[in-house]
Amino acid sequence: MTRLLPLAVLLLCARASAGATPTPDEWQNAGFGRPLLTRVELESAYREVRAEPPSGRLTVHAVLPRGPRWTRTRVERHLRAAARVFARCGLMLDAAVLVEADAPARPSKFQKEGPGSLKHFIASSPLKERPVLYFFDGWSDLEDDRAFSSAPFTDGPLDDPALWESVFLPAGVDLPAYEEERRASPYSIAAHELLHVLTREGSHFNEEPRHLLNIWRSRSDAVRPDHCERALRHPSVRR
Repeated sequence: MTRLLPLAVLLLCARASAGATPTPDEWQNAGFGRPLLTRVELESAYREVRAEPPSGRLTVHAVLPRGPRWTRTRVERHLRAAARVFARCGLMLDAAVLVEADAPARPSKFQKEGPGSLKHFIASSPLKERPVLYFFDGWSDLEDDRAFSSAPFTDGPLDDPALWESVFLPAGVDLPAYEEERRASPYSIAAHELLHVLTREGSHFNEEPRHLLNIWRSRSDAVRPDHCERALRHPSVRR
């Protein structure tokens, strides 16, 4: 269930997790149009899995620049899929604060670099909470629909520390070809990238039994016990 909560309640919940979620006025002052903040409850997802007793809790943020390809319903589906995975670790994603807004200049696709880049979009955002998942339509100058994450292990065009603790999910991750691949070996792409962030593990493995940080086509929703423990030690997790 998604709840449209009074702003005071929403901000109180967010402050309990780490710091403060920017108000709609702060988003508008930063150049974002029609900001809408909702709290996505995730605990109902745990009824669908055999969850471990809670060892830690985490509130995540999700940002959706409005565009034609992502919808709130699809974003929530990915968030709940990730919640089910981490529940098996004893790490409860207790809620997600979802921010929907028109990006400055209203792009939903971004360049890799420059004024119209995803990096520029994030730098203009008033949200400093981490971890955060960005759901965007894709690239305007590339045909690359792979999801990726940015944390201290990264080395590339998005290695700016301001972007660390972040997951980036272009809408192409839901294309039929990707869905067909995941049908053979189902796993949550949002959980995969978030696990990279929480564990600071930049490697992919090729191991049996299959697990979430394996290479593509050899993944599953299982999480190695040592990866679970590393995720639970992330500073954003409340033990």
